[in-house]
Amino acid sequence: MKPITLTPDEILKIHFALHREIDFEPNTELLTKICIDTHQKFADKTVDIDTIFTIAAEYGVKLAHFDWSPHTNRASETAFAVCMIYLNSYGLSLGCQNQALFELMREHWTTVEKFAVRLLCEYLEVIRERHDLTGTAAELIKLAEASIKPIQNQTQLFDIVDNIRSTFTIDASEMLHWVAND
Repeated sequence: MKPITLTPDEILKIHFALHREIDFEPNTELLTKICIDTHQKFADKTVDIDTIFTIAAEYGVKLAHFDWSPHTNRASETAFAVCMIYLNSYGLSLGCQNQALFELMREHWTTVEKFAVRLLCEYLEVIRERHDLTGTAAELIKLAEASIKPIQNQTQLFDIVDNIRSTFTIDASEMLHWVAND
Protein backbone atom coordinates (compact mmCIF):
# COMPACT_ATOMS: atom_id res chain seq x y z
CA MET A 1 0.00 0.00 0.00
CA LYS A 2 1.28 3.47 -0.95
CA PRO A 3 1.06 6.37 1.49
CA ILE A 4 -1.71 8.93 1.27
CA THR A 5 -0.57 12.38 0.15
CA LEU A 6 -2.56 15.58 0.29
CA THR A 7 -3.47 18.07 -2.40
CA PRO A 8 -3.36 21.86 -2.07
CA ASP A 9 -7.17 21.88 -2.20
CA GLU A 10 -7.37 19.51 0.77
CA ILE A 11 -4.97 21.68 2.77
CA LEU A 12 -7.00 24.79 1.95
CA LYS A 13 -10.22 23.01 2.94
CA ILE A 14 -8.63 22.13 6.28
CA HIS A 15 -7.49 25.74 6.70
CA PHE A 16 -10.95 27.09 5.93
CA ALA A 17 -12.66 24.52 8.17
CA LEU A 18 -10.32 25.42 11.02
CA HIS A 19 -10.41 29.19 10.70
CA ARG A 20 -13.74 29.71 8.92
CA GLU A 21 -12.23 32.33 6.65
CA ILE A 22 -11.79 32.75 2.94
CA ASP A 23 -10.52 36.32 2.90
CA PHE A 24 -6.94 35.75 1.80
CA GLU A 25 -5.05 34.82 -1.30
CA PRO A 26 -2.97 31.74 -0.53
CA ASN A 27 0.22 31.13 -2.44
CA THR A 28 -1.19 28.16 -4.33
CA GLU A 29 2.01 27.79 -6.32
CA LEU A 30 3.96 27.18 -3.11
CA LEU A 31 1.26 24.89 -1.69
CA THR A 32 1.36 22.90 -4.92
CA LYS A 33 5.15 22.65 -4.73
CA ILE A 34 4.98 21.41 -1.12
CA CYS A 35 2.39 18.79 -2.07
CA ILE A 36 4.23 17.64 -5.21
CA ASP A 37 7.57 17.47 -3.41
CA THR A 38 6.04 15.45 -0.58
CA HIS A 39 4.27 13.12 -3.00
CA GLN A 40 7.44 12.53 -5.04
CA LYS A 41 9.57 12.01 -1.95
CA PHE A 42 7.27 9.31 -0.57
CA ALA A 43 5.63 7.84 -3.69
CA ASP A 44 7.79 4.71 -3.67
CA LYS A 45 7.51 4.13 0.10
CA THR A 46 5.25 1.65 1.79
CA VAL A 47 2.96 2.52 4.65
CA ASP A 48 4.68 1.90 7.97
CA ILE A 49 4.97 3.78 11.23
CA ASP A 50 8.14 5.61 10.17
CA THR A 51 6.71 6.76 6.83
CA ILE A 52 3.44 7.95 8.36
CA PHE A 53 5.12 10.04 11.04
CA THR A 54 7.70 11.40 8.60
CA ILE A 55 5.04 12.49 6.10
CA ALA A 56 2.97 14.09 8.89
CA ALA A 57 6.08 15.95 10.06
CA GLU A 58 6.90 16.95 6.48
CA TYR A 59 3.50 18.60 6.07
CA GLY A 60 3.65 20.21 9.50
CA VAL A 61 7.16 21.65 9.23
CA LYS A 62 6.94 22.77 5.61
CA LEU A 63 3.52 24.38 5.99
CA ALA A 64 4.67 26.12 9.17
CA HIS A 65 7.98 27.34 7.71
CA PHE A 66 6.98 28.47 4.22
CA ASP A 67 4.95 31.60 3.45
CA TRP A 68 1.94 30.04 1.73
CA SER A 69 -0.40 32.38 3.61
CA PRO A 70 -0.04 36.05 4.58
CA HIS A 71 -1.39 35.10 8.03
CA THR A 72 1.60 33.24 9.48
CA ASN A 73 -0.02 32.39 12.82
CA ARG A 74 -3.09 30.90 11.18
CA ALA A 75 -0.89 29.13 8.64
CA SER A 76 1.08 27.57 11.51
CA GLU A 77 -2.12 26.46 13.20
CA THR A 78 -3.25 24.93 9.92
CA ALA A 79 0.12 23.21 9.54
CA PHE A 80 -0.31 21.60 12.96
CA ALA A 81 -3.87 20.55 12.18
CA VAL A 82 -2.79 19.06 8.81
CA CYS A 83 -0.06 17.12 10.60
CA MET A 84 -2.50 15.72 13.17
CA ILE A 85 -5.17 15.01 10.55
CA TYR A 86 -2.59 13.07 8.55
CA LEU A 87 -1.83 10.87 11.57
CA ASN A 88 -5.51 10.44 12.33
CA SER A 89 -6.18 9.40 8.73
CA TYR A 90 -4.21 6.25 9.56
CA GLY A 91 -6.05 5.64 12.82
CA LEU A 92 -3.23 7.14 14.90
CA SER A 93 -5.24 9.42 17.15
CA LEU A 94 -3.40 12.53 18.29
CA GLY A 95 -5.27 15.76 19.00
CA CYS A 96 -4.35 19.43 18.61
CA GLN A 97 -3.93 20.42 22.23
CA ASN A 98 -0.16 20.07 22.74
CA GLN A 99 1.15 23.66 22.73
CA ALA A 100 4.79 22.58 23.27
CA LEU A 101 4.65 20.23 20.27
CA PHE A 102 3.13 23.01 18.18
CA GLU A 103 5.88 25.45 19.19
CA LEU A 104 8.54 22.87 18.34
CA MET A 105 7.04 22.36 14.88
CA ARG A 106 7.16 26.02 14.00
CA GLU A 107 10.64 26.78 15.36
CA HIS A 108 12.87 27.75 12.42
CA TRP A 109 15.54 25.21 13.43
CA THR A 110 13.15 22.25 13.61
CA THR A 111 13.78 19.71 10.87
CA VAL A 112 11.31 17.18 9.53
CA GLU A 113 13.40 14.36 11.00
CA LYS A 114 13.49 15.87 14.50
CA PHE A 115 9.80 16.64 14.46
CA ALA A 116 8.87 13.14 13.19
CA VAL A 117 10.73 11.57 16.11
CA ARG A 118 9.08 13.92 18.59
CA LEU A 119 5.64 13.21 17.10
CA LEU A 120 6.21 9.47 17.43
CA CYS A 121 7.37 9.87 21.04
CA GLU A 122 4.25 11.91 21.83
CA TYR A 123 2.04 9.27 20.24
CA LEU A 124 3.75 6.48 22.18
CA GLU A 125 3.12 8.43 25.37
CA VAL A 126 -0.56 8.75 24.43
CA ILE A 127 -0.75 4.97 23.91
CA ARG A 128 0.99 4.39 27.24
CA GLU A 129 -1.47 6.67 29.07
CA ARG A 130 -4.64 5.52 27.28
CA HIS A 131 -3.99 1.84 27.89
CA ASP A 132 -2.11 2.20 31.20
CA LEU A 133 0.88 0.33 29.75
CA THR A 134 4.39 0.08 31.10
CA GLY A 135 6.08 -1.56 28.11
CA THR A 136 9.22 -0.55 26.28
CA ALA A 137 9.24 1.84 23.36
CA ALA A 138 9.71 -1.12 21.00
CA GLU A 139 6.58 -2.79 22.40
CA LEU A 140 4.61 0.44 22.09
CA ILE A 141 5.78 0.89 18.49
CA LYS A 142 4.54 -2.63 17.67
CA LEU A 143 1.19 -1.70 19.21
CA ALA A 144 1.11 1.51 17.15
CA GLU A 145 1.97 -0.38 13.95
CA ALA A 146 -0.84 -2.85 14.64
CA SER A 147 -3.32 0.02 14.96
CA ILE A 148 -2.61 1.52 11.50
CA LYS A 149 -5.89 1.63 9.59
CA PRO A 150 -6.02 4.06 6.65
CA ILE A 151 -9.27 5.87 5.94
CA GLN A 152 -11.42 4.27 3.30
CA ASN A 153 -13.32 7.27 1.93
CA GLN A 154 -13.49 11.06 1.85
CA THR A 155 -16.34 11.19 4.37
CA GLN A 156 -14.02 9.77 7.01
CA LEU A 157 -11.55 12.61 6.32
CA PHE A 158 -14.28 15.19 7.03
CA ASP A 159 -15.08 13.40 10.30
CA ILE A 160 -11.39 13.56 11.23
CA VAL A 161 -11.29 17.30 10.45
CA ASP A 162 -14.32 17.85 12.73
CA ASN A 163 -12.70 15.80 15.51
CA ILE A 164 -9.42 17.71 15.19
CA ARG A 165 -11.23 21.03 15.26
CA SER A 166 -12.94 19.99 18.49
CA THR A 167 -9.56 19.26 20.15
CA PHE A 168 -7.84 22.36 18.76
CA THR A 169 -6.64 24.34 21.77
CA ILE A 170 -3.21 25.52 20.63
CA ASP A 171 -2.72 29.21 20.01
CA ALA A 172 -0.17 30.59 17.56
CA SER A 173 -0.10 33.94 19.34
CA GLU A 174 0.79 32.32 22.67
CA MET A 175 4.51 32.11 21.81
CA LEU A 176 4.55 35.88 21.38
CA HIS A 177 2.91 36.16 24.78
CA TRP A 178 5.63 34.00 26.36
CA VAL A 179 8.39 36.11 24.80
CA ALA A 180 6.78 39.34 25.95
CA ASN A 181 6.55 38.09 29.53
CA ASP A 182 10.14 36.86 29.83
